[in-house]
Amino acid sequence: MKAEDYQAAADLYEQILSQKNPPKEKLQQFYNNLSVCRANLKQPALRLATIDRMLKAVPKLPAAELAEIYARQGDAYRSLELYGPAATAYDKALHALPKGAEKEQRALLLAAAGLALGNLGE
Repeated sequence: MKAEDYQAAADLYEQILSQKNPPKEKLQQFYNNLSVCRANLKQPALRLATIDRMLKAVPKLPAAELAEIYARQGDAYRSLELYGPAATAYDKALHALPKGAEKEQRALLLAAAGLALGNLGE
C-alpha cells in the first residue's frame, strides 16, 4: 500500500483473509486496508463486499469505528448509485456515532445522507 500498488496489496490481503485461520487480532486492520485498496482501484462493488465481510467477521467493534465503517459502506453504495441502501448505511453511521463525536463528523454524515436521499427525491 505504501508503494501505492493497490492491486498487489488487495491480492495479498485477499490471500491472507482466505486462509483457514487468519489472525483474529488483525482481521479489522486487514479488512480496512483491503477496503482502502478497493476504493483506490475504483471498485465500489468489491469495496462493499469487503465491508460486508468485515462486519460479519468482526461483529463487535467500538462505536466510533462502526460509524466509520457504515459511512464507508454508504459511500460505496452511493458510488454504485444505490441511494436507498446508502441512506440506510449513513443512518446506521449516525446512530453508531458516540455522543462526544465531533460536530464536523456528524455534519459530514448528515450531508452524505442528504445527498443520497436527494437522489431518491426525498
